[in-house]
This record gives sequence, structure tokens and C-alpha cells, in this order.
Amino acid sequence: MSDTLSDMRRFLDASFYNGTEHSPPDLTRGRFPFVTVSREYGAGGHHLARTLLEHLDAMPETELHGWKIFDRDLCESLIADPQLRDSIDSLLSEEYRTEVESLVYSLLGRASPQPAAINQLFNFIRTLATFGKVVIVGRAGAAVTGSLPLGVHVRLAAPLGFKIHRARLDRISRDEALRIVKRKDSARAKLVKNHFQRDITDPCLYDMVLNTERVPFSFIAETTALLVRKRWNERKLEPAIRRPAR
Repeated sequence: MSDTLSDMRRFLDASFYNGTEHSPPDLTRGRFPFVTVSREYGAGGHHLARTLLEHLDAMPETELHGWKIFDRDLCESLIADPQLRDSIDSLLSEEYRTEVESLVYSLLGRASPQPAAINQLFNFIRTLATFGKVVIVGRAGAAVTGSLPLGVHVRLAAPLGFKIHRARLDRISRDEALRIVKRKDSARAKLVKNHFQRDITDPCLYDMVLNTERVPFSFIAETTALLVRKRWNERKLEPAIRRPAR
């Protein structure tokens, strides 16, 4: 198993058996906050995720330290690795996995059957989000996890010229960069539309939609971390709020 996958296995172990809690969290409420990052190609989603990790792990609430980034490649690698897939399954009861699958199925559109691989991916993302302390980049994260109250959902956009400039950092021509940007943005929109019957550009899917040409990544990361703290502190106050007055 690669060092990266081994590191992820340790993270999953720590998340699934955090502290004295030896059972999965409530599927409708989750255990810890999490962040999803939806982005236009070239708008800087991975850059934000890396910057955000620094802000999140510097929060004064030490119980919220220890975040990880999960993007498409990592999620698919984890699901494809038989050893990791078996170990993840062993951490969760059959009943819990079935509940996750049923919940995700209820979110999916019924226009066409969902491929098994994409179902596995969505189930895994939803499971990660219920345990929390993850930054999920792409993969329709906001649509899969939108009902969880501790989630913070960010959408990054940018003018076409800015996205082409960032794409050309890989030393490709402008025409090739333009083709890549258009193809990637179209594929991401289709993923959300085909599986969830939602428009990826709908601002109501997100807490914040930001133009990364005009708003610095450091500011976006700081603001996102503040919203994570706000959600967490409100969650901790919930029992006191719900107690009847004497």
C-alpha cells in the first residue's frame, strides 16, 4: 500500500473511532464539520483546499484539528484498493452502509440507472462527510452532502481568461487550454445534472460563491474556516438551546 493510502487508512481509522465514540455518527447530523469545494476548471480548487487546511488546523478548537483533503483521484484510489475497501467496510456495520446507500439513492435523479462505480463514490463521500474534518474537492460534494448541517459549501468561479491563464501553467497552448477548460467545466456540470438533476452553477447549492480572480485564496480560506467554527460552536450550544426554560 502506498504511503498516501496508508496515511488515509490511519486517518479513516482515527475518524471512524474518534475519542470515546465507537459508533458511526447520526446520518442526518454528522459528527464534525466538513467542507466541499466546487470549482470551475482553472479557478483554483486544489489551491484553496491546501490553503484552507492550514487555517483549519490552526483553529483554537483542538478537537477540530486533523483535516484531510479528498479529491476525485484519491477517493477513486481508495475505493479501487481492495485492502482499503475491505478495511473501510469492516469499520462500518452492514446496517449503517445500507442506510448510507438508501440516503444517497434518495438524492439521486431517477432519469437513468446510476453506474455502480459512481454509486460507490457518492456513498464514500457521504460517509466521509458524516464523520467530518474533510475537505471534499469536486465530485458533486455539495449535492451529496447538502442535507448535513455541519457542512460548509464553497463554489469557485473565475473569468475565462483567468482560467485559461492558470491552465497554461502546465505549458500548453492557449487553444489547448481553452479546450480543456470548456471540456472540464462541461463534464462537471453534467455530473451534477445527470445524477442529481441540479444545476452546478445554482448559488443555492452553496454557502459562498466567489470569484478567485478578485478574491484572494487566503481570504476565502480564512472566511471558510470562520464559518466552520461558527457551525461547530452552534452545534455545541444545541443541547442548551433545546432545554426547556425553568
